[in-house]
Amino acid sequence: MSGGITPIKFTPQARPVDTVGVDTSFQRMAAPVERHVNPLRNPPAFAPTPPENTTGRTQALVEALAGFTRSASQIGSQYDQEQAEKLRLEAEFDAVKMQALSWEQAVKQNPALADKSPFYREVFTARIAENAAIAKMRELDNEYVNSPLVNSTNPADGQKWLTEKMDGWIDQFTDPSARAAAIKVLNQRAQTFLSDHATNARTNLIKKNQQGFAVATGTAIDDEAAMSVAQPYDSGPPTGVDEAIQKAGLPPEARAFIHALMPGENAGGQFNITYGGHKFDINGPHPNMKIPIESGPNKGQTSSAAGLGQFIYGTWLDVWGGENRAMTPENQVMAIWINAQKNYKGNLLEDLKKNGLTVPMMRQLGGQWEAWRSYRSGPEKLARYAATYRKALGDAGVEAPGDSREPNLQAITENIYADADRQRSIGVTDDVVDNTIVNTVITKAYQYRDPTYLNILKYSRNGQKSLYDRPEVAEKVHAAVDRIQARVMQDDNQRAASQQAARAAAIASKRDELYSGALAAMRSGEDPSFSTEQILTAEKVSRELGEDLRRINKSYEEGRTVKASDESVNEVWREIYDGKLNMEGLFKALGDKRITDPQVFKSMADEIQQNKAKHWLTGEVFKSQLRTLDDYFRNDLEDRPDLAARKDTVASELRRNFSSWMERNPDKVDDLEAQTNFLEKTRFALLRAHIPQFKDAVQSGNTEAPVPKSAFEDGAKPTTPVEAPATAAPGQQAWREKPVVKDFNTLRQMVAEYAQSGGKAGQLIKIFEIHGIRSEADQNEFIRAQKILLQRSAP
Repeated sequence: MSGGITPIKFTPQARPVDTVGVDTSFQRMAAPVERHVNPLRNPPAFAPTPPENTTGRTQALVEALAGFTRSASQIGSQYDQEQAEKLRLEAEFDAVKMQALSWEQAVKQNPALADKSPFYREVFTARIAENAAIAKMRELDNEYVNSPLVNSTNPADGQKWLTEKMDGWIDQFTDPSARAAAIKVLNQRAQTFLSDHATNARTNLIKKNQQGFAVATGTAIDDEAAMSVAQPYDSGPPTGVDEAIQKAGLPPEARAFIHALMPGENAGGQFNITYGGHKFDINGPHPNMKIPIESGPNKGQTSSAAGLGQFIYGTWLDVWGGENRAMTPENQVMAIWINAQKNYKGNLLEDLKKNGLTVPMMRQLGGQWEAWRSYRSGPEKLARYAATYRKALGDAGVEAPGDSREPNLQAITENIYADADRQRSIGVTDDVVDNTIVNTVITKAYQYRDPTYLNILKYSRNGQKSLYDRPEVAEKVHAAVDRIQARVMQDDNQRAASQQAARAAAIASKRDELYSGALAAMRSGEDPSFSTEQILTAEKVSRELGEDLRRINKSYEEGRTVKASDESVNEVWREIYDGKLNMEGLFKALGDKRITDPQVFKSMADEIQQNKAKHWLTGEVFKSQLRTLDDYFRNDLEDRPDLAARKDTVASELRRNFSSWMERNPDKVDDLEAQTNFLEKTRFALLRAHIPQFKDAVQSGNTEAPVPKSAFEDGAKPTTPVEAPATAAPGQQAWREKPVVKDFNTLRQMVAEYAQSGGKAGQLIKIFEIHGIRSEADQNEFIRAQKILLQRSAP
């Protein structure tokens, strides 16, 4: 086409749907189309109200509803928790209250529990298990206190003990919740138990070491004290020992060591003797004979000990490296020395050169030789072995360490302070260690009356101050020195008094022996003179006694020709009748020639013997009883003159009973103790019979002297003393002025109860104790006074 064809232009046409704004977001509501308003030329003075935002209110509403839902959920959850807690408390309370051992047992007690919820049952059974676990641990705590474990020093012992005690116990709980609850409690309580035991074990260990340290310190001083006074054994070494030692080439210290061992281990002094006394060939090996032990701690076992050192078979082989060498004398002494060196902790030869043979060294070797075992030989006996060592070393021309009689303080001091360091290393405090040393040293110094041992406290190490440098320790040391010196003087005086008393007793015994012999000879018509031998023997006891015998012999001789004056003889008779002359005085009168006639002497001796018991009525034993009676009537009964007359009655009956008893018991003439016991018994019985107040005093424990056991030999029954206060407390006498019982009927019931029990029980007993009413008279007075007061106060 010319001119072309104009293309058709497609113009989009608007559809009705396109002319409206549509919100294609289905999550939001369609917003209305805002109307176009032309602005006013003159706007009003007030602003128009904006359109309401409905979208925000809806959102707020949604959020409020969501918050409400959460609150409602929380409230519901809290309610559930409160209900669960309430149910749990109810279950636990029921479990504790019912004390059931299982759920089944609880249901039997209360069948209504069967309807409870599973949660209730779970809590209930768990609580039962907890209670059982708590009870079990309490039971174990009580058992622990009374078991040997409480003294254990090993913390691990607690775990072992607890495991043994709890073995299988938890198996009784089959319910998982109950089992878990019991295990939880047990774990908590077990941790506490084990912690407490560990603390207790450490305390025991410290105490044990502390006590052991005190004992060790005291033992060190005991050993040294024994060493300073010990004497060597008198018996020398067995024959051939020194020759065997010389052939073996042993040093002087080894020789002295063997000499010291021999008094306890010499097998009868021979090389070829076994235990039990059997002989063997010394050129052959160890015989290894099993000999039954018949005494001692190993009785019933056997011993193969043989030779000079009493070697058992195993020890002999050990000395020689398993070889059973011939038991020649040289091999035996060599074996003693080798065995000692092998079993000594340290260098034996060097220590012997430095300190000599000490008690601790022998104790250490006691496992090899029975004679040196500590349970067989105390420090005194071991010290004698040490003294034997020093003597043997001196005999060889070697000066022995510590050979003086002064205590070897250097050695024991070093040992004590070294042991003190070990105590500190295990936890013993410095104060405890130092106080133990101070107190033990002072005690031992006083025990041995030797202030030299106090110098141990002056020991100083590494430039540090000694214990003595402390003022409080120095004060104790000075006080100890004063005490020791005073005690030494006291001991010397007591020793002198004892020696004097012993001498006087020996003289009296010899005199009685000689006088009795002379009197017997005189009564049989023989010559009563003392022989020359008797006089010489008497002079060895006392020169004065010998002179008395010579004077008596001279009186015998002169009495045949010269007679004593009648006045002199009558004076002797008067002394006899007055009880002033005993048999010794009669012989003295004979020696003084106041009597010379043997027949008169015999008659006087018979009279003294016959009337001896009668004169005891004027002796000190009986007089002391009369003085006691006087004191009682004068002091205890001063407000009762009506009873004073009874004193003479009691004294008279006491005198009559004593005279009768002496006549029935002539063998008690010289037994002052038996006389005193009889008199006290009789005086006690007479006072109870005649003086009611004395019975009251006995009941209240206020007698002037305790009643001797002999007072009841004749069947009398003692009155049980009732301990009373020394003085009445304020208000104890108030019962005399006002009622102390509720009413008359109550008092009547109390009295009936008291009477039915025989005065041994009831409320009245307590009232009597409160008011200090002891005597029967006061008890009756209390009841009478209370009856009157209650009747007066009754409406």
